[in-house]
Parts: sequence; C-alpha cells; structure tokens
Amino acid sequence: MIICADDFGLSPENDAAILVLARAGRISAVSVMVAGSRLIPALAADLAELGPGLDIGLHLVLTDEGGPLAGAAGSLGARGGGFCTLAELLRRAYSGRIRPPDARMEIQAQIAAFRACFGRAPDHLDGHLHVQQLPGIRGAVAAAAAELCRAAPCYVRHAWLPLPELLREMRRAGGFKRAAIAAPAGPLRRLLLRRAVPTNPGFFGVYDYRRWELFPRHFAHFLAEARRPNDIIMTHPGRGEPWRSLEFATLRDAEDLRPNRFRHAAPA
Repeated sequence: MIICADDFGLSPENDAAILVLARAGRISAVSVMVAGSRLIPALAADLAELGPGLDIGLHLVLTDEGGPLAGAAGSLGARGGGFCTLAELLRRAYSGRIRPPDARMEIQAQIAAFRACFGRAPDHLDGHLHVQQLPGIRGAVAAAAAELCRAAPCYVRHAWLPLPELLREMRRAGGFKRAAIAAPAGPLRRLLLRRAVPTNPGFFGVYDYRRWELFPRHFAHFLAEARRPNDIIMTHPGRGEPWRSLEFATLRDAEDLRPNRFRHAAPA
C-alpha cells in the first residue's frame, strides 16, 4: 500500500516532520501545496532530493487556505480576489456554478508552479479537502492528468471504495463523513478510467479528527484493510497541533512499515 503525507507546504514545522518520515521510509508519497506563500524553497529542495524513492505529487488547493495562481479565480473566487471557503465551494459545485474553464486554468497554473519548484511534473494529483472530486472540477483534473500521462507516469487519487469496504469504514468511525467524501469520488474514478489515467483502487485514512487520540487504533485498522499495492492511506503528520503530532509519532514508531510507491503495472 501507499502511505501518503498530505499538506507539505502548509507550515515549515509540518514539512520538517514529513521529511523525517520520508527519509526513514515510513511514507511513500507526499502531496505538496503550492498555492500559497508558506512553501519554503529549501525544504522543497530537501524533498526533491528524495524523489527516486518517493511519489511527490500536487495537492491542489482551491479554497481559502491558499490563493489563486492563475490571476482571477473566477467562479472559484471570493470578494477580494482569493478563493472562497470550502462551504461556498461545495454550494457552487453542487449547484453547477463552477465554470470548468476556471478550474482548468487554476489547475494548470498550480501544475506550472510545481514544475518550477521541483523541475519536473508531479507524480500524482489530489486535492486539499478532496476538492479534486467535485463537480465542475473533476473533469479538469482528469483532463490535466491525461495530458501529464502522455509525457510521464502520473496518477490521480480519489476516495472511492468498493461498497462492502465502504460500509465497513462507515461502521468503524465517522459514517456520514466517510460517505460524504466517497460520494463524489465515483464519478471522478469513472472519468479517470475512461481516459486511461491510473488511479488507486481503494482509499483509507478518514476518521474523526475531534477524537484524534484514537489515531493509533485507526491506523492499525487502515494497515489491515489496505491490502492492494495501490491502495492509499492518507495521513497528516506534523508538529504543533496535537492530532498531527500523534500521526507523526504513530508513523515514526510503527513496526514493519513498508509502504510502496504507486505501481503503474497494477490494475486500478
């Protein structure tokens, strides 16, 4: 399975923790936020040096935790020129008010920023707060990934699970949250398969962050369930916030942890 650390670029403290785990082989993928001013070039350079043993991907930011790189945010934007909140983005997505050309322009701008930072294209695409799955956005993500795949291997992450596994995850913890995250993933997955874009067969890592002290128990469950080579376990290790610190310590100290990079020969 793939263990991915999200939110590289959110803060130097989190980035340093992720680098510790990457150097120790405790994670096999990192998702990088470039749509903001908090990505430290020196830390990004340290991450880039680990590239041969690590999938380094683009964590698309389309909410107000970052800022647009394509100039005007258009239908993704708020007054003042920044991105809107997640709640507003969801309202626009499900009412058909996100214009796909706006999403395409911003995705391409963030891919270009990733290239400028790392000197190459991302190994994968995903989204902060799972925005890559939303109506009006997912088509642009699939098209961008298909274009990237013509030059080099690339994959896209989604939160879909086969129904029996999804029901088990919903019973385990955070049933409504897990269902809400999985619901828009199915259409994205179908778009990716139609375009022959590699993607993960299963996705784990969702739990109730308000009860972060239970993460070690959840993580043991994720490891037991993620049986396929390209199943992805999403994590958020860091320092400072208690829940991120516990994720970091759990990943650092787990026994017999041998995550793999995405295997492009394996079926989705």
